[in-house]
Amino acid sequence: DVMRRWRRKRARLSARLAESQQYTCSWCAQPLAANLAGTHVDHIIPMTCGGPDVDWNLQLLHDRCNLSKSVKITLQAVALAAEHGMQIHSR
Repeated sequence: DVMRRWRRKRARLSARLAESQQYTCSWCAQPLAANLAGTHVDHIIPMTCGGPDVDWNLQLLHDRCNLSKSVKITLQAVALAAEHGMQIHSR
C-alpha cells in the first residue's frame, strides 16, 4: 500500500531528525515528545522560497511551532542557503 509505505518513510525521517536534534524542537527549544506525536517535518528554507526537499533543509518542529514559523525566512535559513550556494526567492 502506497500510503503505508509513505507513513513508514516519514516516521523514519522524523526519527532521524529527532535524533540529530537531540529530541529538541528547533523553533522553541523545548523537548519533542518521545513518540514524536504532535510534530511536523519543516523545510528550513521554505519550498515556496526555493528551498529544496532534501535532508539538509529539514528539521522537526512541534506542530504549533511549525504553524507559527510558516514560511518565515529565518537567520538559520539565510545561513543554510549561503552554505549551499543558493539564493532565497521572495514569495
